[in-house]
Amino acid sequence: MPAPTMPEPVPGRLDITLKISQLPQAQKLKDGWKRFFVQAGDVRVMVTVRPKVFERLVQAQARYPLWIAFITGQMGVSTGGRHFQLEQPNLQVFERKPKPEQTPQPQAAAAE
Repeated sequence: MPAPTMPEPVPGRLDITLKISQLPQAQKLKDGWKRFFVQAGDVRVMVTVRPKVFERLVQAQARYPLWIAFITGQMGVSTGGRHFQLEQPNLQVFERKPKPEQTPQPQAAAAE
């Protein structure tokens, strides 16, 4: 019995979103650009951004006790193994509110 043929795929785009909540250690590159790495599970992602973009992370660290940054882009070239470069990265930073502590609610006494 012959193997079933796969239908022709439609074109698409693979967007990656990374979430970080710690200021990464960055390497300074030419013209002030910054390069840092994000470990996402067993995949390591190299991110290179303009100085103004990295400054948003520095400001978030100084301004907010808790924050989260979303870094989006497209999967770029592999840098070996399970490592790749994030192409056209875009960064958004938000203050993160601490979750309120939940106190256990007393259960209503069972009817006798």
